[in-house]
Parts: sequence; structure tokens; C-alpha cells
Amino acid sequence: MASNNNHTTEYFSENASLSKATFYAKAGATYHIAVDGAYEGTVSPQSSNTQLRLRQLAARSVTRRAVWRYNSVTPDESGQITLTTTISGGYSGVFQRGAVKYPFTGNFDRDGTTVRSINPKVAVGQPPAVPITLRIDGAGVGQYSLEMDQIILGNEFPRQIV
Repeated sequence: MASNNNHTTEYFSENASLSKATFYAKAGATYHIAVDGAYEGTVSPQSSNTQLRLRQLAARSVTRRAVWRYNSVTPDESGQITLTTTISGGYSGVFQRGAVKYPFTGNFDRDGTTVRSINPKVAVGQPPAVPITLRIDGAGVGQYSLEMDQIILGNEFPRQIV
């Protein structure tokens, strides 16, 4: 159902040697969890470097919001990202660049992350613009990275405080 080796994101790599797996469990089902190391003998009953943490997540949707800015002069180089997750692992969101909004929907992968490609709107008759890549880690604190026009931005993607 879930597996991971060296969970990390580009901007927050302090957990680069840790692994993390997320899945949606159903009440009454039995799950078997296996832990293995990179090399033979690295994980044993006597290992002190293995932790298993189980969390029950609240069955409710969560909204995250981030404001980004690359250049304060050009309106197209600032905007915001809003993402609402569902209890089943899906999401709907809006990426905004300047005044233009790009809605998107989808499902997180097994690690609680997703990568979206957004095609910027261009004037009729103009060649297509380079797609914008949006990477989102929706687990835990949450992070995002944004790749556009040879620019890479990233930061925390906190839950919205209401």
C-alpha cells in the first residue's frame, strides 16, 4: 500500500536519511508493516535507529495557503497557491500568477506529495509558454516548490488559520 526510501523535498532536506510512508487505513482491516534497511543487518530487533510512529489523522478537509513573490516590480512574478485536501487523499486548488488563476484537482501519491504542470495562458497567436511545475508536499507541515521561467521558489505551505 505504501513505501518510501529517503523522504525529503528539495528545500527541506534535514530528513534526507529518514523514510516516511502514508496510507489511508480502513476500520477493522489488518495491516502488516515491514521495515528494512539499505544494507543487510542495518535493521534488526536490536536496532536503536528505527522508529515506528502511527498517527490517526482527523477525518476532515484541510486548506493550505501560500503567497509567493519573485520580483515586486512585475505583477506576473507574484501570486498565491490555495489547496484544499479531502479526507480520501484528493485535493482541489488554485494557482494564481499575477491576476490569472489556474484551478487544478487530483490525488496525492502514496507519500502525500503531488506534481502538477500548469500551462500559462498566452494571447491568441502567440507561441505556447513554458509550463509551470508545481510540487506540493501535503503531509505534515507542508511545503511547495514552484519552477517557472528558470526560477525555482519554495517555502512552507502551512494550514490556513481561520
